[in-house]
Amino acid sequence: MVRDLDDMTFTEWFTGLGGSRGSIDRMWDPIAYALGFIDCDKISARCMLTIFMLFAIRTEASVLRMLDGSPQTFLHDPIVKYLEDRGATIHLRTAIRDIAYETGADGLPSKITGLQVRNELREFDAVVCACDLPGVKKVLPKPFRQFPAFDNIYELDAVPIATVQLRFDGWVTELRDGHKMHDVSGDLSDGRAPGIDNLLYSADAEFSCFADLALTSPGEYYKEGEGSLMQAVMDSRAYNRPDDVIVQDTLDQMHRLFPSSRELKCTWSNVVKLGQSLYREKPGQDKFRPSQATPIPNFFLAGSYTYQDYIDSMEGATKSGLMCADEIINAADAIKREAATNVGLPEGKVINKNFREPLDMTAATAAVAFVDDGSFDANENTDMAMRPDDGAWSGGYIQGLVKGGGGAGEERSEASRRPRPGTMNSEYDYLFKLLLIGDSGVGKSCLLLRFADDTYTESYISTIGERFRTITSSYYRGAHGIIVVFDVTDQESFMNVKQWLHEIDRYACQNVKKLLVGNKCDLASKRAVPTEQAQEFADSLGIQYLETSAKNSTNVEKAFTTMAGQIRKWMQTQPTPAAQTKVNISKGQQIDTKGGGGCC
Repeated sequence: MVRDLDDMTFTEWFTGLGGSRGSIDRMWDPIAYALGFIDCDKISARCMLTIFMLFAIRTEASVLRMLDGSPQTFLHDPIVKYLEDRGATIHLRTAIRDIAYETGADGLPSKITGLQVRNELREFDAVVCACDLPGVKKVLPKPFRQFPAFDNIYELDAVPIATVQLRFDGWVTELRDGHKMHDVSGDLSDGRAPGIDNLLYSADAEFSCFADLALTSPGEYYKEGEGSLMQAVMDSRAYNRPDDVIVQDTLDQMHRLFPSSRELKCTWSNVVKLGQSLYREKPGQDKFRPSQATPIPNFFLAGSYTYQDYIDSMEGATKSGLMCADEIINAADAIKREAATNVGLPEGKVINKNFREPLDMTAATAAVAFVDDGSFDANENTDMAMRPDDGAWSGGYIQGLVKGGGGAGEERSEASRRPRPGTMNSEYDYLFKLLLIGDSGVGKSCLLLRFADDTYTESYISTIGERFRTITSSYYRGAHGIIVVFDVTDQESFMNVKQWLHEIDRYACQNVKKLLVGNKCDLASKRAVPTEQAQEFADSLGIQYLETSAKNSTNVEKAFTTMAGQIRKWMQTQPTPAAQTKVNISKGQQIDTKGGGGCC
């Protein structure tokens, strides 16, 4: 059995059967780094052999497939639509302070009762904790560790990685035709650009796995007039180096692999560090992985670190989700009975604070919250050292109903206070999509949090930042207004405003409203951009300029309401309403940005 080999390294297993060290160094190490970001001397034989067994049994499993563009557009958005079409409500960036639970006569946690969402306790019949490894460690209440199943999770640790992107003015992997290598003219979308359209591996670089995204995923990563977008994943050997050193090391190694690429110019680069990515698949760790069902009957786990027959990966996460769904279905009848008993109602009815009327549970459904701490956003630096440690974990949750026990009946949607896109609700007058763009670190997220939640944190967690430029088209789509943010203490961020405005002209619709915001105006002693200079620049473009401070709330509400006012004024001049949905733009209310826009 492959699982029985978890207590030895792949090197020990391979050399024990007569394999050579040279084969390890030249062939198997690149595979190990690509799978788990550690080499054969450190990775479990089970991890490596799990892959090989799958390839041997299912030949189609060895086919390499890439998304046509960014994960947000081609993976996450379809999943979101699927869930919302079936009545689920997704709450993003919702501060969840704690998991509420009851204890039994033995003093151990016995039942989940709900989630503390900001200052409100929201009741749920069941909770699925779908986090990555560092996320679940932050989420679980300490008393849960009295159960070995939960305590074992803390025996697992995660591997740091750094993802590097390099944009060139030609085609790096085109080896046969020098003219084609330099030619970026014309429309080369849909994979028509020259070079190698595949995922690549090498034993001669620290990035054992890499690809030209402009070729493999041209839907959003190809840009007319530009060349290769090389993406490489560096393991822990490079993690602690400064970003500029990582970029130069990647560039040097790319040139060694493709000598002709020295003739090309790297026009843009970016480094995203993930302090804790996959769990470290070293020997002896498999026994610490928890099952999806837990000792608490209405509390479930999902995530690739949980026990399933694959490795820690997107495929493993999917498998864990399917196994978790099976466990929920198996427990649905018991959850239904418990819910009815607790509220003293006839079986089949359960009161929940989040719903305007009791839910009909006769079809063996349960109100379930799927919890995610937000720690594995595809566009987010998730180094746990950079997360606020205030006793809260600020991700979000998905709220909806699931069927159980094979019961018949229609799926029912939540009567949520917040309408799904495309629906009308008397609480809202308009639904606007606003976009905040600007250099990394200028305070875009802080402005949003101050406006939506009236909160502020000194902790810096990089979100999309300049990486936005590689996934722009889907984010600009349908935007009614765009706020360009710079840091008044950072002259470079102000100089880059011109480039951000160029991006707007390139991707946004013609009638989109614009506002220039200089953030961090509270740092007067560090000011590098005079107010007069920024105002003169804004006046030359015919757009309004405001200075804000997310820290002390100066002009934050004014910035958002000013933008909303511009959009509303423009909409009133149109012969027909620009959108049929509505939004509340008052302070503290979250604005659903998924709604269909009417400006494009």
